[in-house]
Amino acid sequence: MTSSESGPATVIQGSSASTAAGRTADVAAAPHPLAESIINHAAIVRNLARLRATHDAKFMAVVKAGAFGHGAIETAHTAIAAGAEWLGVATIDEALELRGSGISAPILAWLIDPWCDLAAGIAADVTLSCANIQTLDAVAAIAARTGATAAVQLELDTGMARAGATGEDQKV
Repeated sequence: MTSSESGPATVIQGSSASTAAGRTADVAAAPHPLAESIINHAAIVRNLARLRATHDAKFMAVVKAGAFGHGAIETAHTAIAAGAEWLGVATIDEALELRGSGISAPILAWLIDPWCDLAAGIAADVTLSCANIQTLDAVAAIAARTGATAAVQLELDTGMARAGATGEDQKV
């Protein structure tokens, strides 16, 4: 972590780079990093405060894929401290990583299928997005078998044909 006038930031630097000949060069020998990402947590807090000041809604901080390279755990803690009520992740494994860091805020995981570790998600109180009947049935079966209550979000295809239950599934 480094500090600046705008607040604490996380600095992530690349450690190697490909050369024109396809070999890997040691960046440590370079006079400066070839790539650097500076994550300003004060900006995350400020941006959430601005949104909260103009919108009367609950906010979800999406921290999937390592918070898009920002560091999922650090960014999630910052967002929750700044007032985000929910966290969003792609997978159950990402949700379990957040739970393992002590985060108790609601988490939605949306890339869920029947072969995922649904039992771990349910046990960790993760809301599971069900995009099809098969996933919903699998979640319901695990909840019934374990006696747990499973929180689900029903994902409906609204016309993009990208994900979500189709019109036929919705009739069920």
